[in-house]
Amino acid sequence: MAIHKSINLECTTGGSYKEYRLSIEGSGARWNVNALWGKIGSKIGSLRLTVKGDGLALADAEKMFEKIVRKQLNESPPYVVVGAKEDGQSVADATETQAPAGAVRKVIARVIPQLCAPVQDERELEKFFRDDNIAMEEKFNGKRKEVIKASEHLSVTNKQGQTTGVGMLPKNKNEFLKVPFDFVMDTEDEPVGGGCVLLDVLSLRNRPTDAEKLVNRRQRLEEFYREITTQHGVDPKVIRLAEHVTGETAKRAFFARLKKVKAEGAIFKRLDSIYVPGEAGRDFWWKHKFQATASFIVTGVRIGGKSSISVAVLDGLTRVSCGKCAIPANKEMPELNETVEVRYIYAERGTNSLNQPFYIGSRKDEVSIKECVIGQLKYKQKEATNES
Repeated sequence: MAIHKSINLECTTGGSYKEYRLSIEGSGARWNVNALWGKIGSKIGSLRLTVKGDGLALADAEKMFEKIVRKQLNESPPYVVVGAKEDGQSVADATETQAPAGAVRKVIARVIPQLCAPVQDERELEKFFRDDNIAMEEKFNGKRKEVIKASEHLSVTNKQGQTTGVGMLPKNKNEFLKVPFDFVMDTEDEPVGGGCVLLDVLSLRNRPTDAEKLVNRRQRLEEFYREITTQHGVDPKVIRLAEHVTGETAKRAFFARLKKVKAEGAIFKRLDSIYVPGEAGRDFWWKHKFQATASFIVTGVRIGGKSSISVAVLDGLTRVSCGKCAIPANKEMPELNETVEVRYIYAERGTNSLNQPFYIGSRKDEVSIKECVIGQLKYKQKEATNES
């Protein structure tokens, strides 16, 4: 059988460790869509073979192939695209003589970062300070990125798990490429001066770590950072390690220091939790912003004179207006229905209008419309009265 098209997928997040190989194979007017699947590292003969389509026209086989790939890439947790397998096998000839080994894990196309639940009221942080099973880190105001190194290839995905070609400064990329082994890192680009901050480790030397507890992942991350900066020449001024503290006294002191230097905020993480991609991770990670910022939907655009946009949030399925925001001359004008980040003093109760809004930038590659919810907003505190 001739192989018309094939793809290899893996899922190594959320406690999974499985592979899925899909191919179109046949000749002339008859083509099959075949799937081979099972645990990563299994012998080729022990993987399960499923014929998804039998004797199809090539055009129909290609439609089925693309539909199956889209489904697998959007699973929860998702599969990612990897290179040819070391055994070199197509799906249909799984029981035949092995072909020469292929290149392993050339490009990974989809990794979703773990998200944090917002905590608006500082008083609610008390339980986090007192709980010794919760660690604290700085919240940065950059762009979240998953950085995947596979052989000599470097891939970067955004907050939506989409591969992005504009997501990394050349100086950051050059430092990561100095590392002689494969890895998958949760990172954040620094908004001022460039550079990149390491937040978590999902895989080292092709071995997944996301199913390990955070306390163990942090140890691996620190060991990784010491190795790459002392043995492989990675510049610690370009690639930094997020500060991580435990214990009530240390967390309170760190929190006070972050507020003093006017940092973006603080992150709290359970030490006994695995890495949980996407919104499900909000049950284990929390964020508190010192400055009021939120994600909004662009509902109107005014260009010329004093350029501005109208913004809104979602209350259920309803879009609720939050007023207008000027666009600085050095910023690109966003489009209708694009998601954007805005800093403000507070939102007015009743109208939800933003007080002194300042446009930070587009978040179209990081934040979906469904994340722009009214629960993000910080309102002006009610003034105290002498009424009993």
